[in-house]
Amino acid sequence: MDNQVSAKEMAKQKRIKRIKRKLLPSIMAGFSLPFTLFLFGPFDLFAQNRGEFLFTLYDFLIPCVLITLVFGILLSAIALMLRKKAYSLYLALLFWCSVMLFIQGNYLNFGLTSLAGDGVSASASKFTVIVNTAIWLLSLGVTIFLVLKFKIVRKKLRSVVSLGLALVIVMEVTGVIAVSFKEDVYSNKETVLYSQNNGVSKRVLTTEGLTTLSDRNNVVVFVVDRFDARYYTETQKKAPQIFEELEGFTYYNNHITMYARTFPAVTHMLTGVENDYSKTRLDYFKQAYKDAEPLRYMKEQGYGVNVYTDSYYSYDNASYMAEYTDNITSYTDYEVTNTPLLVARMVMLSLYRYLPFAMKGMVDGISTDDFSNLVEFKSEAEFSKYSTDNKTVYDQMTQKDFELSEDGGRFSFIHVAGCHMPSKYDSEWNELSEKSRDAVNVMTQSFKIINRYISEMKRLGVYEDATIIITGDHAAAMTDKKPLGGARVTAMLVKPSGVGEGELLTSSAPTCHDDIWQTIFDSEGLEPLNQKGITMIGADENAPRERRYMFHLIIDGDNAEELEYTVTGDAKDFDNWKIVNMRDIHGVYD
Repeated sequence: MDNQVSAKEMAKQKRIKRIKRKLLPSIMAGFSLPFTLFLFGPFDLFAQNRGEFLFTLYDFLIPCVLITLVFGILLSAIALMLRKKAYSLYLALLFWCSVMLFIQGNYLNFGLTSLAGDGVSASASKFTVIVNTAIWLLSLGVTIFLVLKFKIVRKKLRSVVSLGLALVIVMEVTGVIAVSFKEDVYSNKETVLYSQNNGVSKRVLTTEGLTTLSDRNNVVVFVVDRFDARYYTETQKKAPQIFEELEGFTYYNNHITMYARTFPAVTHMLTGVENDYSKTRLDYFKQAYKDAEPLRYMKEQGYGVNVYTDSYYSYDNASYMAEYTDNITSYTDYEVTNTPLLVARMVMLSLYRYLPFAMKGMVDGISTDDFSNLVEFKSEAEFSKYSTDNKTVYDQMTQKDFELSEDGGRFSFIHVAGCHMPSKYDSEWNELSEKSRDAVNVMTQSFKIINRYISEMKRLGVYEDATIIITGDHAAAMTDKKPLGGARVTAMLVKPSGVGEGELLTSSAPTCHDDIWQTIFDSEGLEPLNQKGITMIGADENAPRERRYMFHLIIDGDNAEELEYTVTGDAKDFDNWKIVNMRDIHGVYD
């Protein structure tokens, strides 16, 4: 009997000893992977891109902590239940996965930006994808081979795992500490809602007046985000019917923008003020909208000014444009309408960062708009904060008929998400099970919005006397990590006042975004301001004109390089693009 008790006690002590030996490496391996994906990843991406999110850290952090704990406990418990080779192999696979996620997220994301949504991973070269996949598969194969083949590896595995993952976690925690010093990382709801101007509420652009037209003069500028000339050409071939409403328009096939991104392209389009990057993004907004000579001029000429664009990339506080812009209100509160979905999208951003190239496409559909649409702002006004989301704008334009105002002319600048891909909707606004990267689909969505607006102008009898411009803020995205590898031509369509019919014409005149305001003034019969640019109406197709294009390389989170190109002649021919200046600047979005 004593021998039996002694044997049971010895077996128990042996199990306890075995569990103690396995406990630390099992916990390290079990928690390292979920810590990276579900906690560190979302936190770091939020902190590095704080200004792009309209919510606080506290709106998603606690659920991320709970998910990390649940998965960490589960993975650790599985490790403790396994024995011998099964335990060693399981432990090694967790170690391999954690280390490879860390290496991928920090060293192997060649040419990718910090946030998803551009579909850039899908355009990565085959060589990059093959090499990246080979690194993952080769390291996996080596890991399995060493564990199954060599007893010495299995014997030393616990120590290697504990030490290796401790190093990974320490590096990630160090990263958390580093980004913790960034401004506004731990800002609360009050900071999101209010500016630092004595606690005065931030003012935002609303949907007010979106379906109102003047009974006199209307100037409408549609900005279809990422309206690449290639998308226009492809759609003309495959779905030309979507352009049937464009009577009296001319398409300019030799047009370039000033900038390569929404920031600072939209602000430059509105104000004419270039960004020399001597100031921060917020200071540039403040200066540009306080100057904003063209918008002030339109107001002085009796036009109501309505600007419909989204915050962060286009403006920070609409108070700076309050003197001349009509559709502005203050917001007093906000709420996240779907916290589980917010957390899921933050995790998707994290997965986009850490997954190998071959798998990034599964989560590359997330964009800033997907987060903005989960935040509902509240104000005393009846109108909501304007969102560029295609379906949201379309719904707002179709919920009621347009109406005429007798207050004078109207200038409306309407920015829509446009050709950002992938899209979660098809051309009939049905939600897709798998997001679409079809350019014709997003073009059809964009022109459903534009055609709705134009058809209402025709119904109300104000189309012929309207000046209408349809363009993009920039062309399709390329890598941020190296100079341009091809021409960046943006679509431009113009209908001048006094033209109400006629087929869609094409012009090869060398034009650029500097010409937008001069074209508006010419069409409306206004005296031109002392601005750069020419009128596009009747522009000489053979003019030997030199235009400028600014492109920014992302070196790291705090530094970038500005490349200035000149374009002479046909912008579609990349031989006509020349780099004439390069200089170091601070981070593009700082």
